[in-house]
Amino acid sequence: MQSDIILDVAGVAEYLRCSVEQVETLMRSGELPATKIRRSWITTYGEMLGFVIWRIETGRHRPGGIKASVATDSGSRRRLPELPDL
Repeated sequence: MQSDIILDVAGVAEYLRCSVEQVETLMRSGELPATKIRRSWITTYGEMLGFVIWRIETGRHRPGGIKASVATDSGSRRRLPELPDL
């Protein structure tokens, strides 16, 4: 199942288009469910999607936090990686 794919901090940061430090902060605080194994944080693709859906549904926004943006066809922004179908 694709929701069982394990992602490290860098993988989540790439999907969310934010810094590794922001992802680590979200994981440490428990806002983004994750597990720490030795020195590395990991989560699943499903947990990351649940976090994104929760943020969208609640309209949650923190100043300086992750801001959503829509990629345009003008090529001015880097495109997000393709998300697999669930």
